[in-house]
Amino acid sequence: MDSESKSAGNVLAAIAESNARFLEFANMLRSSHGVIKVAHDFECRRTTNYSEFGTGPRYLFDWYVDVELRNHVSVWWAMDVSWDEEYWIISSRVEMPGESRPKALNEIPDRHAGTINQFVSYLEAATSELLDSADTVLASVAEISNS
Repeated sequence: MDSESKSAGNVLAAIAESNARFLEFANMLRSSHGVIKVAHDFECRRTTNYSEFGTGPRYLFDWYVDVELRNHVSVWWAMDVSWDEEYWIISSRVEMPGESRPKALNEIPDRHAGTINQFVSYLEAATSELLDSADTVLASVAEISNS
């Protein structure tokens, strides 16, 4: 296999590993007290939402875990990967429904990777940071719903 193919394989493996961690996270939440329903999804798509991404089609990988708690509050952990002419863009966030738009529970700055090695490293770090926030996020949601 040539080096370009190995690099492409590293990108696909990093995305698959992150998604696998999301799936493990979803399975863990399914057995948690206070959880009614858990959904997990993964998509790979071409978008033509030019207002969101600028000119031309943009490609997007996204995966999430959406949780409905017994107090009828929903929370979701989401990861998006896209790229432009210069960078891989990794966006991750934890949100819950808000009045006019989602309310951020954990605002994680986007990561911009200029190389495949950076991308693999940044995606792993973003996945860990996002999923490691679960206890803190769920505790803050409990406070919100009790107030």
